[in-house]
This record gives sequence, C-alpha cells and structure tokens, in this order.
Amino acid sequence: MNSEEKIHEVDLIEIFKLLWSKKYFITIIVAVSAFFSYFYAVSLVNYFQSDALLEVVDSSNETNTSRLSGYASMIGMDIGDKESNKSDLVLATIKSKDFFKLISQDDLMYAKIVATKDFDMDSSKIIFNKSIYNSSNNQWVENKKPSFLTAFKKYKNIINIGISKDTGFITITAEHISPVFAKELIDVIIREINIVFRKKDLDESTRALGYLEEKIQNTNILEIKNLMNNLVSINLEKQMMSDINKDYILSYIENAYIPENKSRPSKPLICILGTLAGFILSILIVIIRHYVFNKKINEATP
Repeated sequence: MNSEEKIHEVDLIEIFKLLWSKKYFITIIVAVSAFFSYFYAVSLVNYFQSDALLEVVDSSNETNTSRLSGYASMIGMDIGDKESNKSDLVLATIKSKDFFKLISQDDLMYAKIVATKDFDMDSSKIIFNKSIYNSSNNQWVENKKPSFLTAFKKYKNIINIGISKDTGFITITAEHISPVFAKELIDVIIREINIVFRKKDLDESTRALGYLEEKIQNTNILEIKNLMNNLVSINLEKQMMSDINKDYILSYIENAYIPENKSRPSKPLICILGTLAGFILSILIVIIRHYVFNKKINEATP
C-alpha cells in the first residue's frame, strides 16, 4: 500500500470517527427533518386526474365535402378546405379564451376553477376559500372575484390536451383537487365543443342557403341553376346531420371516469427526500465545522 492510499484510508477512518462522535447531533437533525417533512407532506392538498380518449368525428361526409367544394368553385364560390386541420382547430378552440368564457359563465363552475381550497372525500364536496367565494349562498365576496385572465390561467393549468401522431386520437386530461370535478370538466368541454362546432356549421350552411336561393332566382342559365341546386341539397344534408349527430365533432373512445387514486403529490417520497436531505445536511455541517474550526485553531496557534 503506497503512501497516498494510506493517507486516503486514514482520512476516511477519521471522517467516520468524527461522524460517529457526532451521532446524536446527526440523529437530532435527521429526526427534525423527518418531522417537518412529514407535516409538510400531510399539509399538501391531493390532486386527482381524470382523462378521456376521443376521436374527431367526420360529421360532414368527405364525399359531400369534396362535391361541395367542387360545385362552389365552378360558380366562383370559395369555401376552402376546412377538414384537413380539424383536429388542430378543435384543440385551439378548447384552449382559447372565448371557449373558456363560454363554459365558465356559471359562477359555480368559475368558483370550482379559481376558489377551491380542499376536498371532503366523505361528502364528495369541494371546500371553497371563504375569503373569495361563499358557497352557502353561491355568491362571491365583494370585490374578491378573481379576474377572467387569472381564471383562464388556472383553467389552462388544469387541462392538458394532446394528439397521437400515430392514431390521430385526442387525449384530454383534467387535474383538480376534486376527482368529481376533474371528470365533470372533461364532460363539459366535450359537450360544449360539440355544440360550438354544430352551431358554427349550421350558421354557415344557413348563410350559404340564403345566398344560393337568392342567386337561383336571379339566374336563367340552367347549368348554373343545377349546380346551385346541388349546393342547396348538400347544405340541407349538412344541416340534417347537424341535428342528428350528438357527437358532432368529438366522440368518446374511452369516457372520463372519477379517479379513485390521487395523481400527486407523492407524500411518502416527500418524507423520504426530506429525511435524506436532513441526513446529508447534518453530515456536511459536522465535517465543515470540524475542519474549518480546526484550521482556524491551527492558524491561531503560534
């Protein structure tokens, strides 16, 4: 064994003896860290995550869409191709401020997003922050209602939306302190997005029908009349499908369910990490104090 190895071994033995001599101090620091870690973990609110798997519904038949586009171009109308980016449009709409404003018009829904404090598992009821929202009379405390932009930011933190590159399916997740509301919010989003797109298509087809009826009356060219009648027929079919289809733009592959287990935080992990941090900190304190103080003593000794 060379001299360097001997010095290294002596140093490790010296450090071990030092730590052993301070074992009570280390134990106290570790115990205090474990104590505070436990109570910190217990104080944290549990969050629950619900999710749903969906597919984009081709509510307007592709053949009819291409026919509609073809007929329209023949008479100088440009309706564009709105089908190719339908999934992106759905996601952008759900994440938009206008859509959030639509689904949060009810004060209780708004409060569930911005004024929640805890959740009572026994009664399955949300505990609201009383300084902001009075749940007994369903009213906001005067001048305490959070702003729309604050609520929108919380909404975007609650929901997460993604599209599978392989299948094109859409996954929507909602994380909230209430497992019941996590599922409820997903259901509201799906219901309202179907209503929004159905209404949009109905309005477009209604305007198109009005335009076509006026043009049909003002033209005497038989071929153009036939083309316009075809466009009328397709728009009428579009309106019929809008009335029939409940899942107009999004359809469930897998429904959202009320989660039974929390998604976060991991309280045992917090306790373990807190205790480990206390152990490492206590060792560092012992070693630093010992060598720094010894160095100062040696320097002060003539």
